[in-house]
Amino acid sequence: MDAKVGNKGGRPPKAAFKKRGCPVTLRFTEAEYSIVKAKAAEVGLKLVDYLRESSLHALVRTSVTPQDIAAIKVLSTEIRNIGINLNTLARKANAGMARDYGKDIQKVLDSLRDILDRFTQKMLNNGWKN
Repeated sequence: MDAKVGNKGGRPPKAAFKKRGCPVTLRFTEAEYSIVKAKAAEVGLKLVDYLRESSLHALVRTSVTPQDIAAIKVLSTEIRNIGINLNTLARKANAGMARDYGKDIQKVLDSLRDILDRFTQKMLNNGWKN
């Protein structure tokens, strides 16, 4: 007897890695739905394709974490201390003391710049964006 081959017509089966078997339910307000639908039409995609592409390739802004808040507190304390030092030097310079405080003031400003640069670099490396 001949083994049944099955239906030779129709769509060929999808490869396993292309099957999308994880549905996601998403609810919009009428206004949000209209905006998203218009954006999809603007780029010439079906709504589902637009949502998939935008969710897979969108830049997501992270919120501030407790570690970020702790870093900001440390930074603000350091900046406050630098400000106190700078204010003390400015007060002495304005009081007419004989010493030239330009180099000391420059050191304080350099340390402030260094702290701000390190903080900015750390925040950018952790994903903070404008």
